[in-house]
Amino acid sequence: MRYRQPVYENEYYHIYNRGNNRENLFREQENYRYFLRLYSKYISGIAETFAYCLMPNHFHAVIRLRRLDESKFPRVASLAFGRLFGTYAKAFNKRNHRTGSLFEGRYKRKHIVNDRQLIATICYVHLNPVHHGFVEQPSQWTWSSYNVIANSKESKVAVDQVLKVFDDVEHFRLKHETGS
Repeated sequence: MRYRQPVYENEYYHIYNRGNNRENLFREQENYRYFLRLYSKYISGIAETFAYCLMPNHFHAVIRLRRLDESKFPRVASLAFGRLFGTYAKAFNKRNHRTGSLFEGRYKRKHIVNDRQLIATICYVHLNPVHHGFVEQPSQWTWSSYNVIANSKESKVAVDQVLKVFDDVEHFRLKHETGS
């Protein structure tokens, strides 16, 4: 078993994973919707979401972990993500008449240590569909938080906090246009 860095409350993380053997995690529109419903159910209580993007065979999220009871925190965070991925995989496998692991091991996480890295990671997440050739602009991808933030829509995404990091919506859009 490999050593995993502990997670800390009130810190930012880039969370990501992909399908086992690069298999698709999302085969139909309802898969995306169901994953987001589960994400809201299991993760909203432990983390604020600053960005997300669901791609056919992988996903990304940028989160800030909420302040919780310190003695239980690492276990609570681990259990919440485990429930999200386990519940989704079980339903996906049943719907698609498959067995075995859906995700390629445990989810990965990178600690984000400053605002510059936070901005770059949010842009990276939203530009992922462009990078992979699915769309030409991040606004064209349905399954990301880009349009929610760019249009200041009310949602479970921490829109006001994201725009504060970018200064305003114009800078948010500009940073995504320049890719930096």
